[in-house]
Amino acid sequence: YYDMGVGSGNANQVAPINTARMTAIQLNDLTSTDLQNIDILFVQNPDNGAYGAEYVSRLDSVADAVYAGMSLIIHDRYVDGAESILPGGSGFNILRDFADGSNIDIRDYTTYVTDGPGGVLDNGSLDGGSSSSHGFTAAASLPQSARLILTRGNPDEIVTFSYQYGLGKVIYSSIPLDYYLNGSPPIAFSTIYAPNVLAHACELGVVPVTVSAFAGERVGDQVRFTWQTATETGNAGFNLYVVTDNGLQRLNEQIIPSATIDSTRPQAYSYAASGVSGDTFYVEDVDVRGDTRLHGPFKLGQPAGRELKPEAIDWDAIRAEHDAQAAARRQDILPQTQAEFTDARHNTPGLALNPGGGIQVQVHADGLYRITYQDLLNLGIDLAGLPVRRLSLFDQGQPVPIYAQPRGVVGPNTVIEFYGRALDTLYTHTNVYTLNAAMANTWVSFDNNPIPNGTPPAFYMDTVTTGAENAYSFLAQNGDPWYDTALLAYGAPFSQDYTLPVDHLVDGAAAATLTVDVWGLNEWDESPDHHIQVAVNGVPVADEFFDGVVGHPITVVLPPGLLQEGDNVVTLTLPGDLGTMFDMVILDHISLTYPRAFVVRDGALTFEAAGEVLQVTGLPAGAGAAIYRLSGGNVTRITQAQIAGNGDGTYRLTFRGLPWRATYVISSHPAVATPTLALGQPYHDITGGSADYLMIAHPHFIAGLAPLVQYHESQGMAVKVVDVNDVYAQFGDNEFDPYAIQRYIRYAAENMGIQYVLLVGGDTYDYLDYLGIGSMSFIPSLYAATGPYATFAPVDALYVDVDGDRLPDLPLGRLPVRTGAELDNIVSKTLAYVNKDYGFTGVFAADEVDAGISFTDSSDYLISQLAPGWNITTAYMDTLGLSDARALLLDSINNGVALTSYFGHSGPDSWTFAGLFNASDAANLTNADRPTIVTQYGCWNTYFVEPAADTLSHAFMLHNGGGAAAVLGASTITESTSDQALGERLIPRLSQPGMTIGQAIQEAKSDLAQTNPDLTDVLLGWTLLGDPALMVAP
Repeated sequence: YYDMGVGSGNANQVAPINTARMTAIQLNDLTSTDLQNIDILFVQNPDNGAYGAEYVSRLDSVADAVYAGMSLIIHDRYVDGAESILPGGSGFNILRDFADGSNIDIRDYTTYVTDGPGGVLDNGSLDGGSSSSHGFTAAASLPQSARLILTRGNPDEIVTFSYQYGLGKVIYSSIPLDYYLNGSPPIAFSTIYAPNVLAHACELGVVPVTVSAFAGERVGDQVRFTWQTATETGNAGFNLYVVTDNGLQRLNEQIIPSATIDSTRPQAYSYAASGVSGDTFYVEDVDVRGDTRLHGPFKLGQPAGRELKPEAIDWDAIRAEHDAQAAARRQDILPQTQAEFTDARHNTPGLALNPGGGIQVQVHADGLYRITYQDLLNLGIDLAGLPVRRLSLFDQGQPVPIYAQPRGVVGPNTVIEFYGRALDTLYTHTNVYTLNAAMANTWVSFDNNPIPNGTPPAFYMDTVTTGAENAYSFLAQNGDPWYDTALLAYGAPFSQDYTLPVDHLVDGAAAATLTVDVWGLNEWDESPDHHIQVAVNGVPVADEFFDGVVGHPITVVLPPGLLQEGDNVVTLTLPGDLGTMFDMVILDHISLTYPRAFVVRDGALTFEAAGEVLQVTGLPAGAGAAIYRLSGGNVTRITQAQIAGNGDGTYRLTFRGLPWRATYVISSHPAVATPTLALGQPYHDITGGSADYLMIAHPHFIAGLAPLVQYHESQGMAVKVVDVNDVYAQFGDNEFDPYAIQRYIRYAAENMGIQYVLLVGGDTYDYLDYLGIGSMSFIPSLYAATGPYATFAPVDALYVDVDGDRLPDLPLGRLPVRTGAELDNIVSKTLAYVNKDYGFTGVFAADEVDAGISFTDSSDYLISQLAPGWNITTAYMDTLGLSDARALLLDSINNGVALTSYFGHSGPDSWTFAGLFNASDAANLTNADRPTIVTQYGCWNTYFVEPAADTLSHAFMLHNGGGAAAVLGASTITESTSDQALGERLIPRLSQPGMTIGQAIQEAKSDLAQTNPDLTDVLLGWTLLGDPALMVAP
């Protein structure tokens, strides 16, 4: 710290430094030697008329130190001429002005300046002072990447801002901080603002990209660079730099695009550059908001980090195991289901049936469906002799109209037809109907009226859509994380073509409409952020601008003659002409609605039309057809139709319509779809009685829970184990839906007295298998926004949000198992941990210092919060180096420690950029009889929904050789300050004798929410994989 007025540090500067948990070093000069080991230079100028002579004489050494990575903070009374003392600031427009000096507002709420170690600021916290600012900087004169933090009320008049200079950061403010550090009011300047500004100087915030390995090798006259990322969140791409005598020189002309905007799997990159003379390099990631982060330095010929090679999940073997269990389970249920229908065959009408049971009729798309006697027999159910009048089909508890023939009793010729409607959720497209013998049926009505004279309409409006679910984004803004394409214009226009097929076009009969569903992914201070042009068959039809990370559907009425029979090409272009770093837009889908003749596709046609006479053509000769009308909730089967051949092996149907719009479904008999049939879930009482501990498990894991249940019962707890399929049946109409689980947990909390909840079953975010790898979800997750970089993160905490305030109200854990063997491993480790003889021991690991943040200090602070009596080993990279810290960490875990803690950068597979510990290490641990419990303070380290490969948390828990009984950490991207805030509340509780892990997390989150309810990255995203009733210190 340094005061220009006295030529050395002022004692008044020390208090905020201490509040920010930093080490205060008084400087008496600012030579390069004085600044050599300084992370942050905290400067104040108390003179209204000049800058300190000594400081001015040291401008070069200060600028050099900042360029090399130091952060510089200047609070300035003089202001006039500040451009001359700021590194790289010659082009700034900074004005001394007292016109509105007592009003200070917040422009950027996302930095530690407004919410940091000193506390929280709002727009009134810094108002009312005597000339609280001595001027302002014109926003337009600052670099595009500058953080514009505080203003004088006018958003373009900046009081406090920060910007990157080389590897360092500069924070400048026209606030006379020396005046307030002397004790003048408002006191918030000295107690809140000052320590927060210091925190901002070393603010890492989130780290959207984790670089796990980097190498540069000279090959001929080129240098070939290869690097790997462990995670990417909102990443646009990369730049490569070489260190030269004149600073950093960029090697790539255009941004090196990210292979995926968002990823929790390792991604590999390579780039070759010619004419490179230096030997020290940096790789820079550029996120969708234009923020950049340098990684390095890396030396030529010296590979850095550890390449990650995640272990792929063997979904074929997992599915084979569960298919075998499902088949055995069907055999157990079959007699009960058959008995339901057999009893109904002999009982009188009005038979009362238990909820559940019956036959599940699963519909995957909207359309006409037919169930035959043989279909039911193939399922193992014989309905022969059952009165047809008893057949009932239900959806959402309501009867669904059916057509069943022949009447009388069910026999080999029986067919049941109905119109089925699919679902469209993140989790499933399958709607589950229930077929039973409740005799609460609704029959399809019949229209056998004569066909009136008249001319049928020539067309209906058909819609075709293109847009595959090719990629997944945590940043999605339209309620669906899957999308088709990311469009990126960087320094040049970018265009992409899409094809929409059109058949039997009736051109000019009605206006065609094109809808392009896109959302923006970047956000600049400038407006607008996005410019997109749309052309159809080469003809421009739309040219639109929009702002921000928001959805922006484009709808265009197309002129006659533009569409053509066959393929039509839609071209999307980002001109890249906005003067910003880049323009990135996400395409979800494109749809085209156009006038089409009434010609069947593949023997069937569904359309909406009005007309007293309708005609459909193109039906295959020799095949009968069914005609249905859907109108006002009624389903009508049309029985009168005129048939005429077309002379080409097809025929046409003319039938009676309605003068108002209705939906019609025409299908040749071979084209009628067959639903998937399954045995219904037999009824079990899951709502009666009371329990202390509720375990909701996939049915294939219930038997394996027995040892864990017995243990907790031996400790005096009443345990209730519930099949998740019973939850779906009774709280979700048999749909695969996490909200059914949430509703049941709320019911159980309010009516059954539960104190703990355990979910037993793994998960994948790819519920509909868009990736084509066959991943399976056993207990699905709820998803929520946990911060600006994650709008879709798995948040088990919301399962136990009983009162709807988006905070957890009960201790909850999950066992992320996919096989019986994995469950056996976790249960064995849990029970071994209960009987451990190595209590009150721990190993605390920490990443190396990064941008002024000492993870070692953060870890040491957590150690200081442990309950008395703990014996702790530290494996810190800052003090031991990578190799020794890694060896000590592995030895400590293998020898047996009650608690393992890590603080620093992380991803789903690893701790630290350098490779301190990863999933492969966890899978090879040998402490099976002496398992640990792991707490992790970093990003993505409990991302249990990864569909393709085992994560670090899975490796810790699922392998039988060793590892952990429980793993705690983030299923999302987090701020290091959020991790610290939760950790300092969690550790004293976690280490307190007699407190369970679940209680410790619950109480820590509740305490944190009292003062920081917006820290959703940890309040919702911090997850327990393990038994919440387990204790670290019994």
